[in-house]
Amino acid sequence: MAVETSAATAVSTNTISANNWFAQDGSDNTTPTSTMSPIEITFGNLSIPLGATIDGLELSIYGQGTSFLSPAISITSGVDESTALYCNSSWTKTDTTRTYGGSSNLWDLSWNHLTAEQVTAIVYLDTLINPGIFFWDYVEISVYYNSPPPPPVSKSITLTSGTITLNSGKITIL
Repeated sequence: MAVETSAATAVSTNTISANNWFAQDGSDNTTPTSTMSPIEITFGNLSIPLGATIDGLELSIYGQGTSFLSPAISITSGVDESTALYCNSSWTKTDTTRTYGGSSNLWDLSWNHLTAEQVTAIVYLDTLINPGIFFWDYVEISVYYNSPPPPPVSKSITLTSGTITLNSGKITIL
């Protein structure tokens, strides 16, 4: 199974500025509330081979927050939006990576190489369990896929004009 990963390249600025979400030193913490609009996170530079079978998508977030905070996150293929998922563990005041989805989780959607390259994450701030503070240093998406089979190899060669030069080896004519 192959994997293609991309860091977040843009974030909507509905209620919280991008600097608050991607603070490197934690100085831009923002207190989220249940009335905040969802935040959309886009990714770039994903390149999935034509004909690949998508096996799963995993959203990884590195950061920290007050315990019990776990916003629901869905992803969209540009066509449909997935069921919202919660993080694999509670947020704490220690920097660590939390994940949503996984290598075999399709988020209840059908994917192809084009829709996987256009994936967008939607963070629902109104799903926060308790008020508090959290920040993320980075967000990235990994798309797990199986490469398409190679094209069939022709078992015959047709020469309509020109010459064939064989420097070494053997030709068997049947």
